[in-house]
Amino acid sequence: MQLDYEKILKDNGFDAVPEAEETTLAFFHEINNTLFDPDSPFDQERSSIDDFPDMLDHMLYCSLPLKPGKSVAEGVSYLIGKWYSDLSHTNPKYESIQRTSDTLGTDVYIFTITEGTACSFLFSISDEAAEKATQDYMDAYSAVDDIDELMRKMAARKEKKG
Repeated sequence: MQLDYEKILKDNGFDAVPEAEETTLAFFHEINNTLFDPDSPFDQERSSIDDFPDMLDHMLYCSLPLKPGKSVAEGVSYLIGKWYSDLSHTNPKYESIQRTSDTLGTDVYIFTITEGTACSFLFSISDEAAEKATQDYMDAYSAVDDIDELMRKMAARKEKKG
């Protein structure tokens, strides 16, 4: 279910996320310091965290490929455990955690609001099978090598029709 972030913010007394850049920067550091300990199922070398403070549906986007042999269930369980033990605010005014899965991976969406601010997260967890499916998908839709040749073909088709 897609959340109406603006409505939820307004219902909780915000017109926008206050100090969005500072909030995403703080969580960026917290996530880096929390999710990649020695017990982590995530491959830190291939993981990335990107901040988009102006995008309400994912102010922080975290790509979390799993280490070989680790399952998506292990990744989700570890993430949720770390969320509640180290990342979540003590008394949020509002918090939503949603999970969606398909052959390209599992996404965990978290939206949290406190008295002073709010933040949304998209944690994208992928195992070896999801990475293969993504690669297969990308291989099927490769970029056009010669855009000029494509434009000539389109012009020729248009001429034939016209």
